[in-house]
Amino acid sequence: MTVTRGDIVRVDFPEEDEIPDCEFDSPHPAVVVQNNSANHQLDTVTVVPITTNDYTGKDFEVQLFPDEDGVERVSVAKANLIASVSIQDRITNEEE
Repeated sequence: MTVTRGDIVRVDFPEEDEIPDCEFDSPHPAVVVQNNSANHQLDTVTVVPITTNDYTGKDFEVQLFPDEDGVERVSVAKANLIASVSIQDRITNEEE
């Protein structure tokens, strides 16, 4: 699978019993933030999880909109939860 910067992908984060309470369920939408050169050379990709929780205006949040950003509804990218994940093992086509 090839990913491109700006793609919204589904990420299979760690098993539920391994996820701290402050994190999220899997599979979970995330936006690819890694540059395309690295995306095509590495087996891992850097992503920022997306939530539909309310935008609070914190410095690490980026609000996303359906017409502009490819999300189904108004969402928030949470840059404080940035992660590098295996493209082969963690990126999935599975829907919520």
